[in-house]
Amino acid sequence: MIAQTGNGSPKRQCERGIGEQTLVDWLLGRLPDDQHRLLAAHVAECPACSGIADIWRPLLAPPAAADGSALPSESVRGKLRRRLRLIGLRRSIRQHSGKWMVAAACAIMLLTALAGLFHIDGSSERRNRYVAEHEPAAVAFLNDPFTANYHVRLTNHMLGEGYIWFNDNSHEALILLEGTLPSDGYALQVWAVKGDGHAKLGTLSFKEKNLAHLFVKAEALTSADNIVLTMEPRGSSSLPSSEALVFMLQRR
Repeated sequence: MIAQTGNGSPKRQCERGIGEQTLVDWLLGRLPDDQHRLLAAHVAECPACSGIADIWRPLLAPPAAADGSALPSESVRGKLRRRLRLIGLRRSIRQHSGKWMVAAACAIMLLTALAGLFHIDGSSERRNRYVAEHEPAAVAFLNDPFTANYHVRLTNHMLGEGYIWFNDNSHEALILLEGTLPSDGYALQVWAVKGDGHAKLGTLSFKEKNLAHLFVKAEALTSADNIVLTMEPRGSSSLPSSEALVFMLQRR
């Protein structure tokens, strides 16, 4: 990234190649002490990194510590929040390496990352009302600036549309499917997959016609290689008994 001055003219790019994500981690105090000190010294001497840090610092500061007169405009803050959400998603995706799992020919894949995830319109009245009514504990989670929200395109439109809200810091996720019908005797179960292991995250609940959701908090979310959805006979299934129907999130 090339930093910009206040009048929009570009500054020189960091000669050491320090990225925006690293600078955000530094500002949040997430780096080891020795790396934190080294980066602090570098930022003091690097105009590009210093400029990026100056943009992020007021946004990341605790509310009581932030000087309102120095804050960016609300439109700029909105853009920065969205960028921070994307940084969190990229970090969670890059934590683990792996190849695409191979499913049966009837497997339905969700396009991921740049190919299939795009920021959704958070003002959707029906989705907001649905969450407030049926999962009130998730309202604060949805409003957390560190929660990323994405519309996931399903290549098979018979399952409707999928939406994922994900917070890497709180280990929470909300999965919502629109246009999906319940099936007698079967349930849609969500799993966190790591290697050959499957951790059951829960079962999608149908609270309204054509709407199903799952709100879950689990450490397995941030350590999983991917998250998948399977159709299981109703009851307690400790392991998937069918092929994965949907790849909900592929880490790479």
